[in-house]
Amino acid sequence: MRAWILSSDESPENYSSLVWAESRGRAKAQANYDSPYAYQCNLEVDDFTSIRAIRAKSLDNGEELSEQEVCLRLIKDYGWSFYIGNEIYDEDNIEEFEKLFEAEK
Repeated sequence: MRAWILSSDESPENYSSLVWAESRGRAKAQANYDSPYAYQCNLEVDDFTSIRAIRAKSLDNGEELSEQEVCLRLIKDYGWSFYIGNEIYDEDNIEEFEKLFEAEK
């Protein structure tokens, strides 16, 4: 399935969310979905037309990837940052981010 990065100026904190859907419209329909995964969040958008859906082709058919693999690809390929506790994880401290997942196992 196609991967989409959703965002909206209407969202608090300017969050982005990764979803998989067959079309842009179906991807946008998932904007207010709250997920247990770090890469998916509720954008809290009221106006459907304010949602941007950008293709993330390197993650197409990636629904079966582990949460760690998806997050690492988002950091490396798309410049994402993840906020966990009081720490920000991005390409500058990606090794520390990887260790978080190892600690969970």
